[in-house]
Amino acid sequence: MEKDRKKIISMRISEMDHAKIKRIASRMKVNDSDVFRFAIKVVLHKLTPLHDTRKNGKDVLPAFIEIGKELTHFFELDADRLDSIINDGVMIKEGLIERRDIELLAMTAGHDHYLLSKLREHFQSELSTSDPLYQLREYLYGKYLNHTEE
Repeated sequence: MEKDRKKIISMRISEMDHAKIKRIASRMKVNDSDVFRFAIKVVLHKLTPLHDTRKNGKDVLPAFIEIGKELTHFFELDADRLDSIINDGVMIKEGLIERRDIELLAMTAGHDHYLLSKLREHFQSELSTSDPLYQLREYLYGKYLNHTEE
């Protein structure tokens, strides 16, 4: 039962974020701490591929596909840092994420219109949607995660 033990932590958040949490908790009729725990659980679930430090390359890519925009923006991740986080330790070429795809992921922190123009350039055609994040997600899943060997 050691893993079920709770730990008290302290963190700093802005007054604006704290006010938002209080309003959400009030509306949901729960404690502030319930909102914090919920938010942490949701993000930890989305970051599941990053929990195992032995995983890299295409094994950790889903975390960056799902919330890469938020990760790259909040942590100010450029292509070099993303490449290091994703590809360091990749032993087989099939697990490696190409640099140009890492650069596309890094662009998600910026304006959508810039990413959209880069995707158009990358695909050299019209895209199936004007949502660049959706298009990038479909491209990366198709290339690295839904690919089957023939």
